[in-house]
Amino acid sequence: MPIDLEAGKPYVRRSFPKPGAFTFEIKPAGIRIQENVAVNHYSVHLTSKDDEGREHRRTMRITHTWIREAGLWKLLGGMSWER
Repeated sequence: MPIDLEAGKPYVRRSFPKPGAFTFEIKPAGIRIQENVAVNHYSVHLTSKDDEGREHRRTMRITHTWIREAGLWKLLGGMSWER
C-alpha cells in the first residue's frame, strides 16, 4: 500500500530513535516519470563522528518508486545499498 509523508514518519522515528550529530548531502542521480509512476534515484552522503571524535563517512544509493493517487505523490517502495 502506498504511503504519504505522514504515514512515513513513524518509520523514520523507529529507525532513528535518538538524536545524532551528523551531516548529510543528497545528490539527485535521475528520475523517470511515466504517467502516474515515478522512479527516483539519488545518492546520500552521511558524515558522523563517534564517541572518540573519529569521523565516519557513508555513501548510499537510494531508489524510490512513487505513485500519484488523487493528485498526491505517495511512496510505493524503495531500496538502498551502500557503496
